[in-house]
Parts: sequence; structure tokens; C-alpha cells
Amino acid sequence: MDVKFDPGSFKDPDGRIFEYQGNIYRTLSSSAADRMRAREADGTLAALIDQGLLIDSELVSASSVGLADASVGDTVMRHARIPVLTYPSEWSFDMLRDAALVTLDLLQQGLERDLMLKDATAFNVAFHDGRMQFFDTLSIDDYAAGAPWDGYAQFCREFLFPLMLTSYRGIEFQPWLRGSLSGIPVRAFARLLSLREKFRGPVMKHVVLQAKLDRSFADTDTEMRSSFKTMKFSKPMIVGNVAGLAKTLRKLSYEAGDSVWGDYASNHSYSAEDETTKRQFVDQAVDHLSPSTVVDLGGNIGDYSFLVAPKVDRVLCVDIDPACINTLYRRIRDGGPTNVVPIVGDLLNPTPALGWNLTERRDLFDRIRSESFFALALVHHLAIGGNVPLPRVVETLHRIAPSGVVEWVDKQDAMVQRMLRNRTDVFEDYTWDVFRSELERRFNIVKTVETHNGARRLCLLEPR
Repeated sequence: MDVKFDPGSFKDPDGRIFEYQGNIYRTLSSSAADRMRAREADGTLAALIDQGLLIDSELVSASSVGLADASVGDTVMRHARIPVLTYPSEWSFDMLRDAALVTLDLLQQGLERDLMLKDATAFNVAFHDGRMQFFDTLSIDDYAAGAPWDGYAQFCREFLFPLMLTSYRGIEFQPWLRGSLSGIPVRAFARLLSLREKFRGPVMKHVVLQAKLDRSFADTDTEMRSSFKTMKFSKPMIVGNVAGLAKTLRKLSYEAGDSVWGDYASNHSYSAEDETTKRQFVDQAVDHLSPSTVVDLGGNIGDYSFLVAPKVDRVLCVDIDPACINTLYRRIRDGGPTNVVPIVGDLLNPTPALGWNLTERRDLFDRIRSESFFALALVHHLAIGGNVPLPRVVETLHRIAPSGVVEWVDKQDAMVQRMLRNRTDVFEDYTWDVFRSELERRFNIVKTVETHNGARRLCLLEPR
């Protein structure tokens, strides 16, 4: 039987994610199955799904879907498939904040039903169908009177502190979350804040006092643990903390101070005629190739992703600039196409495989493979800005997708001239002839169109 267990879901003893015949399921221990049956019976799952907080999920008998493998048990949970799973380090500010608010909203509604979230990792949330949605149903557990919210510190490390870092200090959080799967430790974050910032009400409560408590735990064991067990945490106390966290998150502001490409759409070098030519070329290329999936590499705020979204099943828009992806996410959230997936990603330094045995989290290129790609106004940034030889650039494009549209930007172009202004031109092989030769090794060049008085060329590529 073709059961494929997800290598990243092995840590939860109550259930593992697996794929079978194209569907996504979760195994359930006996106690987990009882909990999920209760949540289904009392309407909790349906209510959370209807509100868009939880991905579509349902309990099914293993035998009813053809599963006879003893390793999956008698009852499983079927989940909606998330076609492309992105990670918190690949989200923009508003994506992470919305994921945090989804977590808090789900927790608040759970408390009203005498339920609790066992943990609060950002990896329990995914971008799906145009919004952030919770998907780890087994995190929903019964509430124990007097017990604390065990996920509070984790919520701060993986949601609150990264968002505060960006809002208060103007430092994008993505590299920090990529560097640690468990978020930003409280004592490390406290050291990053100024004295004035530490006197902010939310910072004093969620950072300064928590850091002090964390140090106390580090310095002693028995006394702190025994005293902690005698403390009682009333439900109103937890509800108040959750409401306070949500209020704090909504007040955080985002300013893209270091954005390089945030205004590219309104300040690029295209004339109206060139831009029309480019849009028509890309639109017709998708008609010709008929891909179901497209990855828009260096997609900025998603104009070309939006252009082709009605013609394909899914578009992945990848850009190095978190500000651009934040703008794209807002466009999607405010009524844009829900089949566009925004991803903060650096092609020169993509998200690597991470976690246990480097299989817990998959690398970026493995997750964004598609039927076609767009590489518009991108190659010169990789080859000249990133010193990547053209053969390697073409090789990587082919690895990501077997067909697509690529834009060549010659050295005579104003953008390339600007890039070379303060550096020695050592890029003797950066020529159209070399690039065309490399393309022809891996693709069939179906059509080319010149823009910018011949300084740029759009190429339609088919599989070779």
C-alpha cells in the first residue's frame, strides 16, 4: 500500500501526517481519535472551518478510504491538501501577524468551549486559499482548570518577538526565523531592545518579565518548579492574556524602510509600449504552454502573477524583498486571486533543508518546482549582482521548471549600467550569444521579442 509519511511530522506521538492516493491524512492515537470525535460531535471543527480558521478536516474510517495498513490505525483524519507549504521565515510581516491572530482567535474560541491549544508554533499555520489557516488539529486539547497556557512562551518566540523586532527596530525577521526553528529566545530578544522600548507596556509584560522568569528557571530548578505547580491560572486570566496579545499585535506597525524593490512597479525603466509588449508576450506564452503551475521568480508585488492567475491552477510568487511580498499578500487578502502564493525567498541564498536529519523542513527549490517559470528582469541580478555564471543560472531555472519565459537584459541596458557603475566589469561571458547557447542546451527557444530598443529580449522556452 502506497502510504507516504511526511518526514516533518514525526514528533507528535498522537498522530503523523501521510499521503495516500493523492489525499492528505493524519493518523490518530486512541486518545487523539476520542478527542477529535468529541470535537466533531460538539461542532467545534465545523465552526472553526466555517470561519476560515481551520483547514477543511474530517474524520474517516481507514477502511472506507482503502487504508488497510495497521500502521495508520482504524480512524484517520483527512485534511485539505495544502499544495505548497511555506514556512514562517518565508512570510511577510502581515502574513506572520495574521497567522498569530488566527492562532489567538482559535485559542480564544477554544477556551469558550473548555478547550486549549497544547502548543503555539508558527508551523501549525499555513497560507492556504488566500489566507492564513491553522491545520494542526491535534493541538486542540481539553482545557484543565487551573493550568496555564503552555504555548505562551512559544507563541512569543515564534510570533510576538519576530513581529516586535521588525516593528520596533526596523529589522526584518525572516533571517532570524530561518536561523532557528524555535524562534527568538526571550533573553536574546530583550538584549536587542533599548531601555526606552523596555518600558513599553507590552514589552515590559511579555519580554522583560518573561526574560527575568527565564533567568530564574535557568538559575534554579526545584524551588521554581514546585512553586509553579502550586500557582492557579484561572480561565479569565488566560483569556485576558490572549486578548492583550491580540491587541498588541494589531497595534504593531510595519514600515519597509530598507525595501529595495517596493516601488519598482511604479519606477521601472519600461515605457508604456515596452510594458504592453511584455504583458502581451507573457500572457500569450501561458496560452501556448498551458501550464497548471507557474513560479514567478523575482515577482515583486505580483503584477505578472495576477496577470496569469485566471489561466492556471496555481502561481508561486517569490521575491527577495519582504516589503514586496507584504504588498502582494495585502493585495490577495483584499480580494486578489486566492491561487497566488506569496513567498519571501532569495534565489542566491534559498531556504535550505532544515531540522532533524535535514528532512523535517524541505528546501525552497524542492517546494517551488512547477511546470513553468517566469524569470523577468532577473537574470542580470543573479549573474552580475550575485556573480553566478550564466550556465549555472540556466541550470537552476531548468531545475525549477522545464518551460517558461525568461528576460535577457543586455549590458547596454540602463539597469545593468547602474549595477556596473561602481565595480569592475569582469563579466566577459555575460552576452546574449552565451546566454542563448546555454538556453538552447536545456530548452527550445520558441520565440523572442525585443524591447528597450534591443537592450532586452523576452524568450519563450519549451521543454527540449
